[in-house]
Amino acid sequence: MYYFGSPKVGATVVVTSEGLVLIDTLTLSEDVERILLPGMRKVGLDPAQIKVVVLTHAHGDHHGGVRYLRDHLPGFQVIMSARDWAFSEQPYFMSDGSPDPAPKPPRAPPDIAYTGRHELTLGEMRMKILETPGHTPGTSSLIFTVVHQGEPQAVMQWGGGTPMGTEYALETVERFVAEARAAHVSVRWSSHTDERSRARLAAIRANPSAANPFIEGSEKLGRYLAIVEACKRAVAAQ
Repeated sequence: MYYFGSPKVGATVVVTSEGLVLIDTLTLSEDVERILLPGMRKVGLDPAQIKVVVLTHAHGDHHGGVRYLRDHLPGFQVIMSARDWAFSEQPYFMSDGSPDPAPKPPRAPPDIAYTGRHELTLGEMRMKILETPGHTPGTSSLIFTVVHQGEPQAVMQWGGGTPMGTEYALETVERFVAEARAAHVSVRWSSHTDERSRARLAAIRANPSAANPFIEGSEKLGRYLAIVEACKRAVAAQ
């Protein structure tokens, strides 16, 4: 699993035996041209092997690179919830009132507009794509498998914002927590970086042979999920 991006937002590439899965695409065509594609080539990944693009939600900093990729690479499939495909077609304005500069994602066969949940299999990788509306009308949260030093790891990626946010209903969070708990997730992942993730990246650069700090373990993340669920239930009961 590789991450390419700016200090604020990035795109994730998951390597499988049958090609690459790209999670989110950065904001602008220039970001794809100057950050994503050169970064992939630097570590030996062929962008032409991208088979599936999974969009966590329909904000420009996640879907803005789709148009450039579609114009320059052979056919790949884009997966996003039906509600967020519709949302992506509407005008969107930034917090300062300016129009979103990201290009709208073009949709073409065999793209998928799912409702509720979708399960993706590519090679040995399994990914559950779960609709968790709140950050956008059809935000997608992910649970997928990767391998680190020969050991499988289950990764959870909340699609946008935080499950603690008031925009997320208790039922939505409970459904995702149940899926994550059943998968025994050991890694939390995001398309955005924060102080904690930047510190972890710095630690990896400083000592690549040390234990990977992103692998928190299923026991620790089980406690995290329990706290999230308890807090959401407490707020809902008020």
